[in-house]
Amino acid sequence: MDRLAIMQQPLCQKGSQSCAACCGVFNFADRSPAALGDRLRRRTALVADAGWDPVRLAAAYDALAAEEAPLLLFKAVRTCPLAGFLDEKQTRVGCMIHPLRHPEAEDLRDLGAYRDKGICSGHLCAPHTWLDPVDRAFLQCAPTWRAYSMAVGESGFVKAVLKAVANRRGGEVQMSEFDDDDVKAASRRILDLMDHWPFADPDPRRFGGFSFAGDEAYERTAETTARFQSIPPVMAAILDALGTRAPDEATALRAKALMEERLQGVVDALELRAARDEED
Repeated sequence: MDRLAIMQQPLCQKGSQSCAACCGVFNFADRSPAALGDRLRRRTALVADAGWDPVRLAAAYDALAAEEAPLLLFKAVRTCPLAGFLDEKQTRVGCMIHPLRHPEAEDLRDLGAYRDKGICSGHLCAPHTWLDPVDRAFLQCAPTWRAYSMAVGESGFVKAVLKAVANRRGGEVQMSEFDDDDVKAASRRILDLMDHWPFADPDPRRFGGFSFAGDEAYERTAETTARFQSIPPVMAAILDALGTRAPDEATALRAKALMEERLQGVVDALELRAARDEED
């Protein structure tokens, strides 16, 4: 498949991964894996009870919207309560009223937060333009839908990680190299940090390298780890995208050391793969 065809594939349901960021699933003060899971389970149950009856679905939307309104971070950000789990194992998220799920392929997305199914059907987020095929292959290694969704939104993180790996191994990572199980596992350990980053800023209005203010979500750049001379630009891009809070250089260096360990794991896995290829 050529590069253009790959980049036109929707990232929201791509391979084994799924994303509902554009549906506003992260627009909450508590977006921990546990809180997100509870919220999406609640949504999924109410929507399932409504079946495919538009009147009952509208009632479920209203009930959920009222229930969640006090918990929203930014009132101006569209947050659709009809985004939930799509599978019994609760590993995949997305639009629960999507026409591909409807038994007669009916499109009911006018009931959603945008009140216009044309917006939902025609929207491709900016990362569709930014993320190359190799970036997307790396993202397929994400351990959870949440880690995948957050990494999609932090395209700079993905590119900086692959650049750091390339610098360490002395050559760019190729899309085909992510077919290797060891490379996948090592990449998964990096992407897992999206879910479990011990240096994450506790401020819920911090998203990656930016913080937001007011109901309108006014954007401003967060304090960057690049202010410490010991943190090179590529590493700073990675740490900032993870929402790192480093009040001092010692903290920044601990964050850097953890990330370097994970990066080296990918390099080691790539070298093992190359060695196996030579033996074959």
